[in-house]
Amino acid sequence: MKLTFRVDYGNGPEDVTVSPAALIGYERTHATTVAAIARAGIGVGDMAELTWRQLQRDGRFAGSLDDYVDSLVELGFGDVTDPPSPSSDPSGASSPSSP
Repeated sequence: MKLTFRVDYGNGPEDVTVSPAALIGYERTHATTVAAIARAGIGVGDMAELTWRQLQRDGRFAGSLDDYVDSLVELGFGDVTDPPSPSSDPSGASSPSSP
């Protein structure tokens, strides 16, 4: 599982894809699961900590979580596009439905 967020911490907006290792670190620290967060709704603080953990792992942000939060200009979900609907017609054309 990977989650992608759109962040700007002073260097311009960029997508940060949170790896399983960062997700597991978050779960261990907070004694919760990503599934529980998804059910309850992910908060902005959760998003900030998850992206900070990933940026730390990548060596892209060296400061503390508080430093990161103070530097945030933008924080949200990354671009999410819906995959095309599956079609049994190889041309991609949809077939008429039966009455």
